[in-house]
Amino acid sequence: MNRESVHLDTNIILRLLLGDIQKQKKIAIELLENSKCKVSDVALAEVVFVLERYYKLDRPDIKLALRALGRIDNISFNQDLLEVALRSYNNLPKLSLEDCLLAAQASIEDSILVTFDKNLASKIDNVELLK
Repeated sequence: MNRESVHLDTNIILRLLLGDIQKQKKIAIELLENSKCKVSDVALAEVVFVLERYYKLDRPDIKLALRALGRIDNISFNQDLLEVALRSYNNLPKLSLEDCLLAAQASIEDSILVTFDKNLASKIDNVELLK
């Protein structure tokens, strides 16, 4: 298998950000030194979920962690999408990052997100409630 370019699973990203399991962090760092690593939007959403629910981090700390991730050499992800989503995520505590990512993707593509979720539609401008 070619390890020149790989996609990272959520647990790899968490070890890099938290450093809580040293052996796994070391392995993850070695991978970064030898591979171009990509992070999917789904993995980012999972990272946020785990940091919020399991590690009890608050949203400003999660935002800092994700920005730190973007500064790690050899890691790439859709930083433009994440930045737009993080603005809503930080300002609207009732919304999940997943909802904010969906709305951000629509916004970046100059589109609207349609939903049956009244809360989401009432909070973000480019989200339309279907009735």
